[in-house]
Amino acid sequence: MVETFQKGYQDLIEGMVLPLSALQLDKNQDEKCSLWRVIVMKHKKNEFINEVRTKFRVNAKEFDKEEIDRLAEEFKEKQTLKFKIDDKKKNLIENCDASYSEVYHALLHLKVSYIFYLSILDCTRNQH
Repeated sequence: MVETFQKGYQDLIEGMVLPLSALQLDKNQDEKCSLWRVIVMKHKKNEFINEVRTKFRVNAKEFDKEEIDRLAEEFKEKQTLKFKIDDKKKNLIENCDASYSEVYHALLHLKVSYIFYLSILDCTRNQH
């Protein structure tokens, strides 16, 4: 669908679409839902929207600058949060790897101490 749109959007209305103006604003892996920006002459925007809807069977609408800026800000925030989550996950895994041997060593020490305690308890029972 993406390749079809990129090849055909310029030819919908001859001379009224800025060539190579299609820009994918969200870099999703999902091809079913993506946001594109196309620059069209103002007086032909409704005709372009109708042609895109009929030829490509997609939802097309006009965005104002504020809405695009808001979407861009949300996208940047999402990327920042994703980076922070990945960083914290990496730190957590590193900390768990580093402390695993210490925790395992302490567990073995407790088990040996418990066995020693049971053996002394058993010896004192046999003596009485």
